[in-house]
Amino acid sequence: MQTMHPVVLHGSTAWDQERLPRDEFNERLQSIQEMMRQNEINGLIVYSDCRDYARLCYITNYIPKHSWAIVLIPVHGKPRLLAKVAGSRDIPSVSVLTWIDDIKPAQNITGEIELFVSEVAEDGQPVIGICGKAEMRHTVYTEIAAGCQGNSLKDMDIPFDQLLRHKRPREISVMREASGILNSVVEAMKEIQRRGGSVVTTAVEAERVARYLGAHDVRVLYSTNHGKTLEPFETLSDVRNDRLVSYVAVECLGYWVEAMVTLSQQASPIDLRAAELLQFLTQSLKPGAKVGDLVHQAEEMVQPYQLHPLLQNGFGHSIGLSIVEAPSLHASRSENKVEAGTVYSLHAGLTDNKDNNVLLSSMMLVTENGNEILWSSVGQ
Repeated sequence: MQTMHPVVLHGSTAWDQERLPRDEFNERLQSIQEMMRQNEINGLIVYSDCRDYARLCYITNYIPKHSWAIVLIPVHGKPRLLAKVAGSRDIPSVSVLTWIDDIKPAQNITGEIELFVSEVAEDGQPVIGICGKAEMRHTVYTEIAAGCQGNSLKDMDIPFDQLLRHKRPREISVMREASGILNSVVEAMKEIQRRGGSVVTTAVEAERVARYLGAHDVRVLYSTNHGKTLEPFETLSDVRNDRLVSYVAVECLGYWVEAMVTLSQQASPIDLRAAELLQFLTQSLKPGAKVGDLVHQAEEMVQPYQLHPLLQNGFGHSIGLSIVEAPSLHASRSENKVEAGTVYSLHAGLTDNKDNNVLLSSMMLVTENGNEILWSSVGQ
């Protein structure tokens, strides 16, 4: 789910070298360089910003707080990080967040790219790959293109994102920890609702608990109209609903987990049907499962209700360093197959187009032999 995000990230920021040590990033670098050799490129330019930092964080661990950064990766050797900061005085604050030793402020992009191209050039014209072209500002791309001095830029988003999709063991460990934070957040929300707290009070408590437990970023949406729509916190409200419908996303060490939460004192028929739908999705998410078959069967389970509007993009999606990763569980991706080593957020949302609305979800790790539930609305 796409939500409003903070202008400046202000949560717990660190390079946790116990969970993600230097050798983890060395192995990631080797995988990226092997991918570069397979695609016959000499150097790779990776751009990311504070809105979507996935590719940058994967190789550097660095997450820009309010701007952007570029990492230059040669097919042989170590990468260089160009951080959009005020100047060299800010480099020490960047260096404590990454394993990369060669860090410079992104002040002369064209000159830095020219140097990089000359360093990776072998016989003939070097082939340079680029990631994040669609997200970067026009001025940044213009400076990069000028630095390449006529060398073509090969789009490498798809092969790079394939590496991100399959989670490494240490990535899975971090996502398990983030799921533990998510569980504590939902339990705190249950307690506030049990005490008769307002929907805004519940949302505030959700963020407080997440940040107390070490989350770097938190997104919370809540409903004041029994789950028809969700909204971000913008003003105080004393609205109290017997049926509390919310969305919470938590980011820990760069990795996202999310939850769709429906809390009510007594289960209704629509709640039971949504739970059955989520249970079906959970059991069906296995290696080799065809997305089209899974979506078709899930759609047949919706009657006599309708899909909640928030499920217009499908019954879930892959998740990790990006809050939404490809592929999604949508009819438009019917030929895709579920792959081992991926983590999915599964969504089950129903409505009767009146005051009965329910949103449920689960965080699922797809394993070689099936799957593992990291967190679920059902059975918690």
